[in-house]
Amino acid sequence: MLTNIKEEAKCAFSSDEYVWYYRVREDGCKHLKIRRRDWKEIGDWNDIYAIKNYTFGSETVAIEVYPRKSKLVNEMNMRHLFVLTQEQIVGLKLKGL
Repeated sequence: MLTNIKEEAKCAFSSDEYVWYYRVREDGCKHLKIRRRDWKEIGDWNDIYAIKNYTFGSETVAIEVYPRKSKLVNEMNMRHLFVLTQEQIVGLKLKGL
């Protein structure tokens, strides 16, 4: 059983090494939060990719944002991915996504 999962979470998952959950924002974007159970830094991109695929499917596009310093909130070892709607992807003008 997962503990300390915020009420905003729409869906929560866990494995031996990771805990992750997501919520759907008002704009339709899905916000995925991933952390290790031991709260150590997540170092392997392949683990994040596998979690994204497990949660949303292998053909889903997700992005990770690195904000400007004035907007940075870095209080714990947690990664944030965003699964955009098709309209949001088109709005970014990222060809091939």
